[in-house]
Amino acid sequence: MQTPSRTAPPDCLAAPARSVAYSADGGAIAVGHVDGSVAVFEAEKLQPLATVHERKRTISAMAYSPDGLFLAVGSADRFIDIYDCGANYKRCGTLKGHAQEVRGLRWVALTPTLPLPLTLTLTLTLTLPLP
Repeated sequence: MQTPSRTAPPDCLAAPARSVAYSADGGAIAVGHVDGSVAVFEAEKLQPLATVHERKRTISAMAYSPDGLFLAVGSADRFIDIYDCGANYKRCGTLKGHAQEVRGLRWVALTPTLPLPLTLTLTLTLTLPLP
């Protein structure tokens, strides 16, 4: 018996992909593209859930918050956008001031109720932006 393949419809992938993130519950996959767009898919059938296009340069890093409520998206134009997953991935914040392209993201809980994204720049300097 042949396993059915899971491929996203070509029209959902606006440009070549550069980064990917999986939600904590495994229910969603976010794909960052070289044109600055992000497409979010339902993980099981790869049905499109949302598309956002806030940046002009490559989406170079993404990470879902541990509780799955937010998606942090880092770009080559040195911004981190925060999206509210429960509000159809509406942007709810932007972290500015990175010296170089955002190359990695990880959520770190400073307190049990205050998770913030920790970023890694190209020079491997750790920066903790405060809102």
